[in-house]
Amino acid sequence: MLSNDSEIRVLIYQHLIRNLLPSGSNLVFFVKLNEEEKRLLLSRVEGGEIKSPSEAKRSSDGPFVDKATGANGVALEIKSLSVEGQKAHVRAGYFATAGIVFDFELERDTAWKIMKCSSPNITE
Repeated sequence: MLSNDSEIRVLIYQHLIRNLLPSGSNLVFFVKLNEEEKRLLLSRVEGGEIKSPSEAKRSSDGPFVDKATGANGVALEIKSLSVEGQKAHVRAGYFATAGIVFDFELERDTAWKIMKCSSPNITE
């Protein structure tokens, strides 16, 4: 069984991959997860590949690429995560040539659910 933090991380990454990144892309997603979290995320999303951030490098024109294959990729990152009882607040996003971050509000009934996602904010 996953901890609250692990469940939330998987849900946020699932949301970013499914809803915020280009559909139908064969991107490599560089995500920091433990093995159990990675297995769960892989079972919930289709398309693309999920790899460790250590398998990424920055290309000369800015985006991330897979060190082994040269395939284009996107780094996903949770900047902050706080849980207060049955509510959680997360700041997370994706990073290619620039960073796009979102603020999420989550609530837990029987499972964690995203209740609100902010508009994108551009970061460096």
